[in-house]
Amino acid sequence: MEGEENIYTAETEIDKNGTYSITVFDSNEKYATKTFKIDEISENMDINGIDRWNEFVEQAQKGASFLGKTITLKSNIVLDNTENFTPIPLFEGTLDGGDNTVSGLYINTSESFQALVKRLGPNGKIDKLRVNGEISTS
Repeated sequence: MEGEENIYTAETEIDKNGTYSITVFDSNEKYATKTFKIDEISENMDINGIDRWNEFVEQAQKGASFLGKTITLKSNIVLDNTENFTPIPLFEGTLDGGDNTVSGLYINTSESFQALVKRLGPNGKIDKLRVNGEISTS
């Protein structure tokens, strides 16, 4: 009817494989859906503390590879040496450590090939970064 407003709602979903979906509904039916990979929305990042580090790691573990992006550490990062760290599965950007250290890394798993970054892609690069911690595989 003329003069009647449509009301729209949106739903978002992030799957474990790194797929991000946005669906918009009007009052009667589904209006539109857009789906894209997390790395399509990843961005260059300056990391100056544990909160920003955790944000970076969470995006990477959800599928962002940071292809063509630069992640710059602006300070040392101290991880909780007792919490089991899940490695970054794939990194394809540039990780500029800025001569800083990620310390307190702890990985205890039965899987082999463990590290801060499990797989560095063909476009990936890690510079000027020190990592201290403990990795135990059995």
